[in-house]
Amino acid sequence: MTIADYWEFEENADSQSTGKLYPVLPDGCRDIICISEANKSSRWFVSPLYDNTHYPSSLPSGSIMRGYRLHAYSRINSEDLFVKLSQGQDENLSRERSIIQESTSRNKALALAEALSVIAHCHQPISRYAKTCGLSLRSFQRLLGTHTGKSANYWRQLARIRNAGRRVFNHDRLCDIALEAGFSDQAHMTREFKRWFKCSPAQFSLNPELQSQLYQPAFA
Repeated sequence: MTIADYWEFEENADSQSTGKLYPVLPDGCRDIICISEANKSSRWFVSPLYDNTHYPSSLPSGSIMRGYRLHAYSRINSEDLFVKLSQGQDENLSRERSIIQESTSRNKALALAEALSVIAHCHQPISRYAKTCGLSLRSFQRLLGTHTGKSANYWRQLARIRNAGRRVFNHDRLCDIALEAGFSDQAHMTREFKRWFKCSPAQFSLNPELQSQLYQPAFA
């Protein structure tokens, strides 16, 4: 099973009038996304793995964006995936899901899912992750770099900041979160929040939209 979640977003008149852009947190997952606009053919694309919070461009009012979020260990196999998805005349979620499942797979490197799971659920030095997976440090780093296009340090830092983000919403003391999450100090954690989330921990704690994203299916 490669699909972790399905989501939809509709651009409405309110967001058009206010010019509000909705932030999307980095989550370690790629999404297969369809954009449908009035009087235009639907278009499909795959989102990249983001290094920080991004703001998708606004669409005309009434446009609909929907996506299938893939597990971090997923691999897209079919070169004609988007051709198959675009052949349907009407939106058929069951058909789309079936095509995506047939055109994606759990990465053949079986150790990849284990490596990502280990990184997501505990904060340790990368060498310790490698040992837990029964790999040398170099093999562990090569595994992630080859099959995800991102370094072991990217995944470690992403897991750490997302876990710290959830702690911030629980109103734990920032100095305690920083210490337990493996940051050198509270100032270091604040810098990482600004780098990954583009806001301070205090600003982050007051944004319910960001909070809801941290609890959606994702890498960590």
